[in-house]
Amino acid sequence: MKFFKMLKTDRTIRIAFIISLIVWIILAFMNVFGFHRYYSIYYEQDQTDAVHTITPLLEDYSERLDLFSTMFISTDSGINETDFDDFAETLINGNVTIDYIMFSPHGDVGNVYPVNEDLLGKEIVNDFNLDEFARFNTALNNDTYFLTYEYDRNTLTKILFHKANVVDNEFKGLVTIVVDVDKFVASLPNAYANDEFVIYSSDGVFIKTSAEYNEEDFTRVEIEVEGYNFYLATNFYGAYYIRTIIMVILATLLVTAPLVIIFMIFYDDQKRTKTLMYEVEYSQNYSAETKLKNAKSFYNEVKVLIDNNETFYLSLGTFNNIKYINDKYGHDLGLNVILEAINLIKGVLRANTELYHFGGNEYIFIIKTENKSEVNNILKRVLKIFDRDIVMDRIRTNISMTMGVVNYPTQCRSIDEMVKNAHLTISNAHIMNSNAFAFFEKDIINNMLSNQDFDNYVKNLNLELFEVYVMPIIDVETNIIVGFECLTRAFNEFDEMLDTETVVNSLERKGRIQELDEIVFTKMLRMMRRLNTVYPGNDFFLSVNASALSFNESYVDNVINLYEQENLAAGTIVLELTESYQVEDYDYLIRLFKRLNNVGIKTAIDDFGSGYSSLSYISKFPIYAIKVDKEYVRDYLTNSFNRTLFMTLRSIAEVLGCKLIAEGVDDPETLDFLRKNNCELYQGFLFSKGVTFEQSLKMIKKNVKEYSEE
Repeated sequence: MKFFKMLKTDRTIRIAFIISLIVWIILAFMNVFGFHRYYSIYYEQDQTDAVHTITPLLEDYSERLDLFSTMFISTDSGINETDFDDFAETLINGNVTIDYIMFSPHGDVGNVYPVNEDLLGKEIVNDFNLDEFARFNTALNNDTYFLTYEYDRNTLTKILFHKANVVDNEFKGLVTIVVDVDKFVASLPNAYANDEFVIYSSDGVFIKTSAEYNEEDFTRVEIEVEGYNFYLATNFYGAYYIRTIIMVILATLLVTAPLVIIFMIFYDDQKRTKTLMYEVEYSQNYSAETKLKNAKSFYNEVKVLIDNNETFYLSLGTFNNIKYINDKYGHDLGLNVILEAINLIKGVLRANTELYHFGGNEYIFIIKTENKSEVNNILKRVLKIFDRDIVMDRIRTNISMTMGVVNYPTQCRSIDEMVKNAHLTISNAHIMNSNAFAFFEKDIINNMLSNQDFDNYVKNLNLELFEVYVMPIIDVETNIIVGFECLTRAFNEFDEMLDTETVVNSLERKGRIQELDEIVFTKMLRMMRRLNTVYPGNDFFLSVNASALSFNESYVDNVINLYEQENLAAGTIVLELTESYQVEDYDYLIRLFKRLNNVGIKTAIDDFGSGYSSLSYISKFPIYAIKVDKEYVRDYLTNSFNRTLFMTLRSIAEVLGCKLIAEGVDDPETLDFLRKNNCELYQGFLFSKGVTFEQSLKMIKKNVKEYSEE
């Protein structure tokens, strides 16, 4: 049944099956036609062989008659008996089918060999009946032989071959060879002794007959022997037909077997491919744990709704108390509780509502309606499920769900904004961790952000939504872009940029800074891959600053793993560490720097001069660059100490064999100062502020065009 179902639904298998069937029909037809032709050829050949076998036997009698009649051509009376016997004996010459040879002058038997007294004197011609006499006259006129027949109880026993001797138009006598029919038939080869073979004369007398003979089934061939016609009728269909049918069947099976095998291999491969494609597609669009549509399906399907300008509500919900259940009873029971809750939720949803597993402990309801009251009723039914406990494996558990609801298009412009606003609504203190839902209200969220402790707000931010801007790093002499520094930018729910330093400090206090640093590092790797695609063979590098609290063994392990997965060229990624980092173990820090350097990640000291680094240890670091803090660059004209410090840093960079990068270059005069003092690279507002990555790609194109023309 599965085969016929796939044949009906799978176009590729259907085409393959039809092609196989057509090929099979063609080959089967060729087999039948070929073997039919084989049968016809061999049938005709056997028939020809039969003619070539029988004809000499019949011609032999005619030739013997001619020889005998030639001897007695002028004899009109009996001849010497001894001469006759000698010649007749020679003429018979061992032919066992001949019973007698007779000579009948004027129609009466005068000589017989072997001697038979009963035949001597017998009136041959006068005993002819009308039909035999007519044959006699015809042969007499045409100088040919003719046949007469003797029967015993209606069974043909003898065939008499006659030839008349005519001299000067005068009948002189009759030469006769008497052939025994049984002996003649017995003398035939074994191949012609069966019922498939019949011989009869033009007189309609069957010399060899068959009980199976009928004109429809037997094929007749004419044999002419000196003007006298015999007919050879054969029916070889029996043996040849069966043999041919068997050969056709065997050949068809031999043709069918490979076709079936090839088709079944293709069918099995197609079935496995289709199953694999289904599994891959399923895994891409459905959650392996809950069997619900996943985030990818959510984004794809909601995009269609947005493209069609449909109005709908998004409700993002999280289960409460799951962590407690997992910790106390194990993750298997926790998962079973969630699955049971999902089944209960499905039972109360309407046809206009789709449920997605967004990821982790987050679930999204898409409710296709403009009616807020309808959404309110649907979500109340969902929450009512959790009024009673869920019992699993005799364990009574209680969970709840907190949901934030957003309307499209009145409260958001994009999918990510919808999700973000729903998250903000969930974080609202009056519904957090309770079995409740709330609709997004901008004023409430604004008040929450104003009144809520900033750390609590940052703690709940989705760090994946942080954006990465880039600031060009420029060659001082050529003014050509050589790389970019990646800068983190955080925006609130109203697209207003938050103070980066404040957000970073908050994340450091809440222990989430390493998470942010790894996310930014991952995004930087993606940018580098894109940069290599847009500008293949480029020499650009990207750098990013790591927080002091992130810079540990775990962080280095993670970034090395991420870097090696991208297979980027060595030196294209630079990791910066701020000098203000309070170093307690220089050897530990040097070891981390070397690990990064060994895999191809360059390292740099950021804001050099702002801390209290030990120069004796700095010399041991495998650093690529020293970045001069902007405070020591901007006021070089009025502050002699800063100017001297800059010169010292340049000398240190030369000794260490690393590059010197000046930060905060905002005017042409500062750039001139850098050129005069052999600073290699700079960055600052003079060239560009931080821009989006897409803007940086256009900036590179413009920069290359501008300075390549020069």
